[in-house]
Amino acid sequence: MTFYRINNQWSFDDAMANLGCDVFAFDPSMGNTGEHVRPSGVHFYPIGLGSKSMDDFTPRIDNYVKKNSGQKWKIRTLGDLVKELHHSERPIDMLKIDVESYEWEIIPNIYYKVV
Repeated sequence: MTFYRINNQWSFDDAMANLGCDVFAFDPSMGNTGEHVRPSGVHFYPIGLGSKSMDDFTPRIDNYVKKNSGQKWKIRTLGDLVKELHHSERPIDMLKIDVESYEWEIIPNIYYKVV
């Protein structure tokens, strides 16, 4: 299972799915892109990875987040994402993240789940 921010760059995701991997991509910053499954089988969710779960996260506007200012994001901890997808008994083989300078806030959550 793979979790990470996608930003409309699908080549790696599609390649992994085409190799038979279950791929789950998350990115709340892609505007009006809703939850869907790509032809390759990649599952996309407009959700972010965070240090706590909430439905009204306000991202800081910076070089990474320029679009949709004022938009509220849905974010989840890694543990909550795994539970919501009903994958609690499955290992995460790879975790690729791009969380735009929020790394230090979520590392304890990720470390606990992956280790």
